[in-house]
Amino acid sequence: MKRSNLRDMLIYMAFPMRVAMTFAGSVLLFFFVGRRLDDWLGAKGLVLALMVLLGIGAGGYAVYRQIINIDRPDKH
Repeated sequence: MKRSNLRDMLIYMAFPMRVAMTFAGSVLLFFFVGRRLDDWLGAKGLVLALMVLLGIGAGGYAVYRQIINIDRPDKH
């Protein structure tokens, strides 16, 4: 296998992991922020639920942007 083919294969194998980490990181960040705000405001889970939903939306949008930009060349 040529070196360039191996490099391309590794890049495409790393992409699903990057997408998964982006989504999970977004949801976890919003979860912990929502938890802290919920404790601070005493909202009994309402702020936490809203922040988790916002994290899912933000993570989904970030994943969408990554998928759309996969074939575009880097702007260096």
